[in-house]
Amino acid sequence: MKKAFNLPFIWELRKITLYFLFTIKALRKFKKASVLSNAFSDFPIWWKSIKRNLNPLDYDRPWITFEAKNFLDSILNSKMSVFEYGAGCSTLYFSRRVKAIYSVENNKEWFESLNKYIKENRIDNVNIHLVEGISTNEINTTYSSLSSDYRNINFEDYVKVIDTFPDMLFDIILVDGRARAGCIKHAVTKLKKGGYLIVDNSERKEYFRGNDYLFDPYQWSYCAFIGAIPFAFEFSQTSFFQKKY
Repeated sequence: MKKAFNLPFIWELRKITLYFLFTIKALRKFKKASVLSNAFSDFPIWWKSIKRNLNPLDYDRPWITFEAKNFLDSILNSKMSVFEYGAGCSTLYFSRRVKAIYSVENNKEWFESLNKYIKENRIDNVNIHLVEGISTNEINTTYSSLSSDYRNINFEDYVKVIDTFPDMLFDIILVDGRARAGCIKHAVTKLKKGGYLIVDNSERKEYFRGNDYLFDPYQWSYCAFIGAIPFAFEFSQTSFFQKKY
């Protein structure tokens, strides 16, 4: 009798194959040799995120590229204040490393799950605002999302939550939610001199429409990290813009 196939092994092999197929895709997309070296260095930690049956909220990493997370580790300290568009694993990651974290989230179900986790774990330095988008027939590109799931949804109120805070308050602002072009536009004045604006999935040029001043070397220092991300096969880019004045 023929030995039965080991289905779990075949599935594991398929995941590894997909990872390296997406590596090739990323090489073609980004056209940078660092993609290949990062793919090999990122693989062990990426593999753990894929294999382990984790509650995402127990995963102590923001869902940015692994190299970007390493850089972020090096600049954080316990005196910092952080604002983020898009709450989740990054919220919990920041809560363990900075003084205060303020988040805005548009998904009610995710907001409630995260709030429950925060209360159960007695995390007291996190403030999350739930601001859902509003249906509209008028499209404003500054306040709209690129996602087809949010077609004809206006996120102006969501974007403008940061306007309620004083200028130059935050050390870090992470843009990883909806209407990112608008989020960037409203975030800039709220960032301290020397602070970092972090834009995830920054390979998408649409996020920088009207925000190309971020690439002015006299105003901002810029670095980008391309590589794998947790729980996914796609490679992405996370960019850091440090405000000079």
